[in-house]
Amino acid sequence: TPGGDLIFVSDRTGWWNLYRLRGGAVEHLVAMHAEFGRPQWVFGMSMYAVVSDSELVCAYIRDGRCHMARLDLDALTLRDIPVTQTEFSGLRSGEGFVIYGGGSPTESSCLYRLDLATEEAAVVKASRSDTPPPGMVSVPEALRFPTENDKEAHAFFYAPTNAQVEGPGDASPPLIVFSHGGPTGATSDVYSPAMQYWTTRGYAVLDVNYGGSTGYGREYRNRLRDAWGIVDVDDCINAALHVASLGRADADRLIIRGGSAG
Repeated sequence: TPGGDLIFVSDRTGWWNLYRLRGGAVEHLVAMHAEFGRPQWVFGMSMYAVVSDSELVCAYIRDGRCHMARLDLDALTLRDIPVTQTEFSGLRSGEGFVIYGGGSPTESSCLYRLDLATEEAAVVKASRSDTPPPGMVSVPEALRFPTENDKEAHAFFYAPTNAQVEGPGDASPPLIVFSHGGPTGATSDVYSPAMQYWTTRGYAVLDVNYGGSTGYGREYRNRLRDAWGIVDVDDCINAALHVASLGRADADRLIIRGGSAG
């Protein structure tokens, strides 16, 4: 901070929370079952920005979805900022504003400038110039599903969506399951043309945050220890079978794909 306090993230409670080092003493700034950090695969992934000695703007992940908030460093109170984005990265502060990367289930990733006086976010640069036509976007639904060892895991489910085509009423759609890379990364609900390619063509899509993924605390992340290629595979299979059991996918037409660790 301008006054010389050190702000840092620690998962000493099992969750990546914000702390302050002041005068040799460590202070827990906000105690939540939420993640204020990400795995440090690359540099520049900050989820918070120091605005002044008395305020931070920060992002946190809870149940797989991201929120933006203002943290009062004097009162130690956290207040959400009502922006439409559900994914944030690379927060940087300026005089009266914060710059960040963000997106939502209906918005491609963009570079935004948040005015701290009005709390309005304006697009500085969009990653795509085109916008999908109405009725052609499948908005993901956050799912919990049962998996091995009486545990639960997480995924985003995309139903087939195409305003110009109606599928057969007596059939469930084929399902494509995506296994993300990392492996301790995570998938988000931000608009993805790669997902919508399939959903507009009659496929359901399941994007799995298998055990080991970030965003659900250290215990969930550590499920993959000594079990890489076991826990993640089990979770992807169980996710597919769960959706099929609900009648939202055809149990005879299920495939799993991924990249890198996936």
